[in-house]
Amino acid sequence: MIDCKSYIKRGLSASGLLTLAQRLNGPRTVILRYHSVQERPEDYAHSIGRGIVHSATAFREQMEWLARTCEPIGLDDAASAVEGRRPMPRRGVLVTFDDGYADNLEVAAPILNRLGLKAAFYITVDCVEPHKMPWFCRLRHAFAATTRQTWQDPLRKELWRLTDAAQRRQAFLSASESCARRCGPAQEERIDAIEQGLGVERLAPSKRLMMNWEQIRELRGMGHVVGSHTVTHPNLAQINGDCAVQEIRESRRVLEDELRDPVNHFSYPSPILEPHWSAATTASCAAAGYRTAVTCTPGSVKAMDAPLCLKRVAAPENLDDFRWAVECAFCGRCV
Repeated sequence: MIDCKSYIKRGLSASGLLTLAQRLNGPRTVILRYHSVQERPEDYAHSIGRGIVHSATAFREQMEWLARTCEPIGLDDAASAVEGRRPMPRRGVLVTFDDGYADNLEVAAPILNRLGLKAAFYITVDCVEPHKMPWFCRLRHAFAATTRQTWQDPLRKELWRLTDAAQRRQAFLSASESCARRCGPAQEERIDAIEQGLGVERLAPSKRLMMNWEQIRELRGMGHVVGSHTVTHPNLAQINGDCAVQEIRESRRVLEDELRDPVNHFSYPSPILEPHWSAATTASCAAAGYRTAVTCTPGSVKAMDAPLCLKRVAAPENLDDFRWAVECAFCGRCV
């Protein structure tokens, strides 16, 4: 059976209409958002989550297409273009990774390096040493591993039937919302309580899941940018303002202490809730000294955009969908 949507997309691409639209919209840069690249993504369905893990094959195909058809640039060059200090590329692309998974160095970096592409890697600093697991990985594992038939949400007083797949999913989302609204010790206490309520052991630290400081320094030495992704990965627009300031400032301090180099770039976590950034959080990023901050708000970047709330495009895994998303972003549209 013919996929009508794919047929229409290919027809529009071949017609030249997208190229015309891109010219009318002027030069733009598309900042692509990734998390993890694995040889066997299915092995990480109950930790990182299959939805944000790209296969190595898919990532390689996407990077090869970008290298052939676009103008890859580094984050500092993109920042200069946004600030008006250098021309914005007509079809600029920038690859970014959130969280700090070890596969960023082990699997993604060799592909990027072979093609001469420079990326930005945003680190959740609390998960670097001693290989602490991100709270959302612990939650995904807990709801996948539990043998309990029900779970009582202690905050919402709602009882979920875990034998029903849809309710188990909703229970996971409810738990995720409550963790995203917390940071630091309060977040840790909440995760512990959820794991205990589900009767599961916490996800064991794995040296293979998150990067250590030596690996992060190695990425930096390859010419890639290392930036901050907060300390404990809360939704900054959903937590207390003082806590948000602490997450933004402390993460930069830790990174600079470990790397012995300035850290000028930040990425807003977007765990489940919207909004995930605000005027207050961008002001906090400015006060902390960041040059840029990228969001999960979809769209492309043009000259004179606000540098502390830059839009990004989530990268679909399928190559045709990926091409379509990038080309539409150059046209100033989101898919």
